[in-house]
Amino acid sequence: MQDLLILLIKYRNVLVFVILELITLSLVVRYNNSQREIFYGSSSLLVGNVYKQKNNFSQFVHLAEVNQSLAAENSTLRRLLSIEPQDSMKLDTFFLNGEKPLFNYRTAQVINNSVNKTKNVLTINKGAVDGIKPRMGVVDHSGLVGIVKNVGEKFSVIMSILNTNAIISCKVKDKGYFGPLSWDAKDVFTFTLNDVPNHAPISKNDTIITSGYSYIFPEGIVVGTVDSLWSVPGNDYFVIKVKLVNDLSKVEHVYPIENMNLTQLDSLKMQ
Repeated sequence: MQDLLILLIKYRNVLVFVILELITLSLVVRYNNSQREIFYGSSSLLVGNVYKQKNNFSQFVHLAEVNQSLAAENSTLRRLLSIEPQDSMKLDTFFLNGEKPLFNYRTAQVINNSVNKTKNVLTINKGAVDGIKPRMGVVDHSGLVGIVKNVGEKFSVIMSILNTNAIISCKVKDKGYFGPLSWDAKDVFTFTLNDVPNHAPISKNDTIITSGYSYIFPEGIVVGTVDSLWSVPGNDYFVIKVKLVNDLSKVEHVYPIENMNLTQLDSLKMQ
């Protein structure tokens, strides 16, 4: 203990200098947008490479699970391709006027993920050079994953839907009633849909899908099913508990989604 104190006293000037540098860096990053972007870009590249090496080893160990996930995804795509022409027209929410795609899908791999915090995030192996941008929605073959938050050159950080700051506009399938969906941080499968009037004919096991009102996710992506609902005395709205369809603790392959008209839609909102 005495040796440690002697060492601290000997190098106290260096320690004070390092602490002051860290405080200064924190203040610069926090209150200057340009420096913050540079910092996040540099740090995401460094941390991303570490996560990538870790993920390579994890993939080798879990090859069987990866194959099962890909098989399920292929199965989903095959079902979509087998839909008859008259029914396939109902799926055409991804095209505008039947010509240009309204949403553009990219592929990415999750190299780091957390599910045990209140503000969980994921890291993917794609960045700005791959066309990834902030505010892009992210899905996997089963359902919602999150929203792109920070973008580096080669890696990006996604705010998971398992994050108390994430709010997704959703609605009850075939009934039209919509509201914000959020996570209450109690378990990884339970979400809450709010602002649905208590006169709406909502039942247990009704399907919850994305509404398309946020411009981030296309309309119609399955989110989950109604697990329970009740009315609060003195309130005109239901509290609806939604059971998520996908397990975010196992997500590996994802699809960042770009709304090709997002800039135009944002400019219209500002008018």
